[in-house]
Amino acid sequence: NWENITNSLPSGFNSITYITIDNTDPKHIWITSGGYNDGEKVYESLDGGQTWTNISGNLPNVPANTIIENKLSNGTLQLYVGTDIGVFFKEGDNDWVPFSKNLPSVVVTELEIHYDTETPENSVLYASTYGRGLWKSNLAPFKSPAIILNQVDGPFFVSDEVTANHSLGYSTYETFTENTFTVYLSDKNGDFASAVAIGELQANIAGNIDIEIPSGTESGSGYRVKLVSSNPAFESEPSNVFEIILDNEKPTVEISSSIGDYTYVTEFNVYIEFNEEVEDFTQADAQVTNADVTEFDASTAPKFRIRIAPIASGTVSVSVPADVASDILGHTNTASNEWSTMYTVTSVTQETLNGLSVYPNPSDGRITFDYNQPFEKITLSVYDITGKLIDTRLLRNANKASVDFSNLHKGMYILKIRIDEKEVNSKLLIE
Repeated sequence: NWENITNSLPSGFNSITYITIDNTDPKHIWITSGGYNDGEKVYESLDGGQTWTNISGNLPNVPANTIIENKLSNGTLQLYVGTDIGVFFKEGDNDWVPFSKNLPSVVVTELEIHYDTETPENSVLYASTYGRGLWKSNLAPFKSPAIILNQVDGPFFVSDEVTANHSLGYSTYETFTENTFTVYLSDKNGDFASAVAIGELQANIAGNIDIEIPSGTESGSGYRVKLVSSNPAFESEPSNVFEIILDNEKPTVEISSSIGDYTYVTEFNVYIEFNEEVEDFTQADAQVTNADVTEFDASTAPKFRIRIAPIASGTVSVSVPADVASDILGHTNTASNEWSTMYTVTSVTQETLNGLSVYPNPSDGRITFDYNQPFEKITLSVYDITGKLIDTRLLRNANKASVDFSNLHKGMYILKIRIDEKEVNSKLLIE
């Protein structure tokens, strides 16, 4: 979901031309400005854009169009910014310096780095320009890390009984012998002061380590991992942050529809929504009464859509029983609520319900009830479309009778007919 954070930007900051996010910290952001306000070229945020620090420093008073970080620089931040007069470079807290040797004084529209994972120092910086084509350059000198972790994609789900498993990829840029790699997990805030070992591999080259996030690990979105070697001893930079979710609850499910308590619609949607991702839920798991399922749509799971067509006048209901689907940890679902509506078969001339004919329909309010056998008592109850009781009539000892409802306003009503111990519903149209 988008959230407007314009007010958090500096008052003198003009149009944003580029956004770059730190490779290991999604809350660490850099933006550039295309304006001519002196000293308002590049800003940095450490909290996801809530607050900003001006790092424009000594950049010239020309638009800054693009910015990129060298993600292979070990320990020291390296930034490149493309401006209307070329490329500038910043390392750590140092000032910006020109990085445009042999590059014309030209508008640089975008910068990209092609990383050489085998030989990091051979990585290449590319610059697209306005009117002067594509250019490339070696990167500024940097010390590549001994170990680089691959991206860690979460979230990971654990319970008090179930762990989460993952294969963590890594690259190496040092020579290791008789070495053991160990993976450590931070706390939920990314702090390694009380790190937990979650994986180990005896290896001397790049590869993958199987890690296991312990059961009972508390929920949090700031977890990181790091990789430590034994011979020689090196430590990787912490990984990107990721989320761990402790889930000991059964999935719940709610059923809803835009259809109200009464309907004449011959086909409509009902939604079955679980509160988390589930497995193995199929059309057959939905219990539907007095209707056929004509469509089952799982494209927006865990919110499923079924399209149903009522069969006859009466109650149409949908429910999901307990234990028909499970979450990633194997917890099966609780039973849903029972959703229902009162469906009335539509007809514009005559309707036959369990041997009873109601006509004419539509009418001016004067209608006839014709039963195929003598009845002792018929109770007629008229409801408006909101379900409010409007009128009640009683017929006795006949098989045919006329009733005058012309006192009602023109419109659509629901007529509930109770014959002895049987009850049916009819649509009543008064014109």
